[in-house]
Amino acid sequence: MKFVKLFIKQLIAAILYYSGIVRRREAQLRGKGIILMYHRVVRDSDRRDDQLESQPGIVVSEQFFEKQLRYLASAYSVIPLESLLSSVVTGEGGERPVAAITFDDGWRDNHDVAAPLLAKYQSPATIFITTGFVDQSRMPWPELVMFSLRRAAGNEICGMVTGALAEAGINLGGSPGGRQRFSADEIENTIEALKGVHRDNRDRVVGKIIEATGAATGATAGERVMMNWAEVSQLKSRGVAIGGHGTSHELLDSLEKDALQTEIKECMNELRSRLGEQEYAFAYPNGNYNQSVKDAVRDAGFSCSVTTRRGIVDSSSDRYELPRINISDGCSSGCLGGFSKARFACHLLGVFSRS
Repeated sequence: MKFVKLFIKQLIAAILYYSGIVRRREAQLRGKGIILMYHRVVRDSDRRDDQLESQPGIVVSEQFFEKQLRYLASAYSVIPLESLLSSVVTGEGGERPVAAITFDDGWRDNHDVAAPLLAKYQSPATIFITTGFVDQSRMPWPELVMFSLRRAAGNEICGMVTGALAEAGINLGGSPGGRQRFSADEIENTIEALKGVHRDNRDRVVGKIIEATGAATGATAGERVMMNWAEVSQLKSRGVAIGGHGTSHELLDSLEKDALQTEIKECMNELRSRLGEQEYAFAYPNGNYNQSVKDAVRDAGFSCSVTTRRGIVDSSSDRYELPRINISDGCSSGCLGGFSKARFACHLLGVFSRS
């Protein structure tokens, strides 16, 4: 069934692309812009899902990333984020629609894998870093959960994990005593459910999961996955813009007023201290925000902020509520697993979007 759905999407995308409809739709974007949202770009040798601890929806392979950049260069004017905002306000976007590339979190592969390809295709980008993650060797908590649950095996361990999740009101269904492993869907659902749990309770549950699965040593013994400040500074010196993504990646709309202001102000202070006084943009962690969050980001001095909500940027867009388009391998994969230029082009235009 999954193959059939992919085949149908591939067929529709091919018809739209090779008939010229995609190009006409792209032409209608003149005077408007799109902002692409990336997270991780990993080497092809590391792309197998069982070798990564990140959710598939935030991962792009090196090969696909290069092909995506190649397509963007052929169909869009890829410009810095601030330039995109100026362009859509003045209507001086030129003959082609404009696009800006952004990355969230501050993964080390942004420096090691993505940056050389950005330079190769002369594609400017903004990387939004979670300042509290910089220089840290410990995985972010979603990766810790995935690392742990993939290693959970047997009735007893799986039962301990489901018991810890139940304390946070998370029920995966089924019989805890009969579970031998956690499926990929169960792991994904667990991570998404934990995002809605208060951080104190979440951290306690995550700690119990790590303890139950014996993953504490392995979760901190691997290579550093986030950038350090030397790498961030190096990217900045090469023309990559750096922005803020909070101090600890907490969901900002769940924080009390004082904690919210501290989370955002400390992020700005660290950026200015490490990288200098200048304008910085902001990305809402997990896309969670409300009016209080928007006000706090503006009051801290950030020049604009981006969401995870899909959409097109135009002259009416709120600078502190800018839409983006999430990019992963899946959005440009053909039915046989290879890169599909037609599917990627259609994804950027929202052809298969339900929003």
